[in-house]
Amino acid sequence: MLAYVSRYFNIIAPALRRAIRRRYGHELAAKAYNDARPIYRQMLAVFPSIGADNPMADNAYEALVFFAMYRAADGGLTPDMLRAVVGDLFELPVVKGAVGLSVNLNRAADMRRMNESLRSHARWVDEHPDEAPYTWDFNFGDSRGDTRVCYHFTRCPLNDFCREQDLMDVLPVMCEIDHITARLAHGRLTREHTLAQGGAVCDYLIEGDECV
Repeated sequence: MLAYVSRYFNIIAPALRRAIRRRYGHELAAKAYNDARPIYRQMLAVFPSIGADNPMADNAYEALVFFAMYRAADGGLTPDMLRAVVGDLFELPVVKGAVGLSVNLNRAADMRRMNESLRSHARWVDEHPDEAPYTWDFNFGDSRGDTRVCYHFTRCPLNDFCREQDLMDVLPVMCEIDHITARLAHGRLTREHTLAQGGAVCDYLIEGDECV
């Protein structure tokens, strides 16, 4: 399980409510928002035990807000509708600016920081054997410190959770956020497989978008 932390819901859910309202109207937005918080708490309570101080825990806390509002809509939101509002969220100037102005993956220093951050996440898993079976596993490939990062997961707690909670129809929307965030950081993600679509791995090759 993950302990309830209010800030993730309090930041993401109102923004998602506004995005739903703009596209699909007040009634659906209100339903998705008003009924979502108890669902969010329930989801956290049954989420895999990845560890409270896991550096990847933000991914779970954030994704579950989307899942909770999707479920709270009670069929009113389709995966494609959610995909559209997620796209709208990441087009907001505050989001684009926060990522794009702080990270440029064409800069060697920024790519090195990404590599170092991911490897620190991997070290955390190695240092926490009790949580290791439940969290993301990092397997690095041809990562060149200042030009690219290459790795894959064979285990993803979001994938495990969605399979148990009958949310596989919407999990690919979360996977697509990886492409969006890479693009906002002036990068490019090349991927051949995801666990969400039945692959044996989720693979990542991230380079600056100016790479030839």
